[in-house]
Amino acid sequence: MSAYLALDGLGVRFSPTVTIGPVSLGIERGEILALLGPSGSGKTTLLRLLAGFEQPDTGRVAIEGEDVTAMPPARRRVGMVFQHYALFPHLDVGDNVAFGIEGQGEGGRGKGDVVAQALALVDLTGFERRKVQELSGGQQQRVALARALAPAPRVLLLDEPLSNLDPSLRERTRRELRQLVKRVGITAVFVTHEQDEAFDLGDRIAVLNAGQLEQVGTPEDLYERPASLFVGTFVGRANVLRGAAARALGVPDGQVVLVRPEQLRFGATGSGLNGVVTERRYTGAAAFYLVTTDAGDRVEVLAEPGAARVGDRVTLGATRRLAFQEGGEAA
Repeated sequence: MSAYLALDGLGVRFSPTVTIGPVSLGIERGEILALLGPSGSGKTTLLRLLAGFEQPDTGRVAIEGEDVTAMPPARRRVGMVFQHYALFPHLDVGDNVAFGIEGQGEGGRGKGDVVAQALALVDLTGFERRKVQELSGGQQQRVALARALAPAPRVLLLDEPLSNLDPSLRERTRRELRQLVKRVGITAVFVTHEQDEAFDLGDRIAVLNAGQLEQVGTPEDLYERPASLFVGTFVGRANVLRGAAARALGVPDGQVVLVRPEQLRFGATGSGLNGVVTERRYTGAAAFYLVTTDAGDRVEVLAEPGAARVGDRVTLGATRRLAFQEGGEAA
């Protein structure tokens, strides 16, 4: 594979029934790739295989065309930001950033210059003598990022980088994190189980499920053109209908229909889904309506706040829907 960071048939077997991969994936120079999936899908294991903390049973990892599969982590020139930051509380910010850069090829610069440059990259100039305990969660994250960037790694790996932040800080922090990584220009791979985080940070997203790579693509690809029923339901809100409900939307027997709430409309004429509005949740510019169909299905619709009232009998049509085989693949 000719990509800047290449995974070629990478896999590991923990037991006869628990495996990761094989995964083949190419990541370009300067690209940010999100590894998205539910807990236990293999995201962190794949990241540890890239870092060299675990060895694969099959396949290889290459960076800039160099096979690093057998190399220990220190020789791969990969920076890692851990979920809990792993900062040393007895060291100040400068010493935390300096930790591990000895012998990492500083290009003749003094340690103090390397630390200062790394802190400047994350907008923490002058924080060298601060105590870690005095920093906010977002600042601690940036110290961990500076420490990972100080040795000038070829690839940056981030394991759930925002999970320790308050929800109110996450949206702003993930925007800042993307801007920082893009400004540095480093190739980055980060693990998350949060769709919003993956959409905001990733140029592309790789969706993992039970150790297997389901789909790789842009956020638009995954949302508009999911390759499997799993991707369609894991990424974004979705209604999944079978049997009579699927037939009412023009899908043949034996197939499943996936339709987003915003792709359903009230007041369809002719054939459609008949039911009653049982709940309404106002969100400002729009509202979510829960419709219980005559067949007993519960369908979510996104429409204007005044489109319907609880208790209204309605007929739903779809402006767009995706059909899948029962096995989960796109039909």
